[in-house]
Amino acid sequence: MRKLMIRQLEQQLRWLQSTTKVSRPALGWVKTMREAFGMTAGQLGKRLNVSQQRVSELEKNEIEGTAALKSIQAAADALNCDFVYFLIPREPIEEIIEKQAKKVASGRLAILSHSMELEDQLVSKKEQHQQISELAKELIDTKPRELWND
Repeated sequence: MRKLMIRQLEQQLRWLQSTTKVSRPALGWVKTMREAFGMTAGQLGKRLNVSQQRVSELEKNEIEGTAALKSIQAAADALNCDFVYFLIPREPIEEIIEKQAKKVASGRLAILSHSMELEDQLVSKKEQHQQISELAKELIDTKPRELWND
């Protein structure tokens, strides 16, 4: 069921990959849109029921990355715009999960390998990679939440 959910999410996000090339304007979206409409900060403030100073503060905070989502949403509404918010994975979700599972599996097997080395029972690199892959798959299938404990 989880794999199906991941595949569906990947499909929904696929078209967004191209939008990651769109960057926030230097002045921020709120100020850029406000100026495109020929609206002053005071006029936007009136639409938001806040002062012109508060609008300027919001625009500054947006550029700095400290604006509250709620404030940007309100400004977007006042500007007759939609505010859209996404988290777009940098890699396919299943690859992120698999990398993390292999990291956890490697850590767990490193402890065992150390003990086996002390007992002169060291396994080959090929066998170690196989064990890591098998444990990673088992973790993904049976204990996916344990992958993120580090």
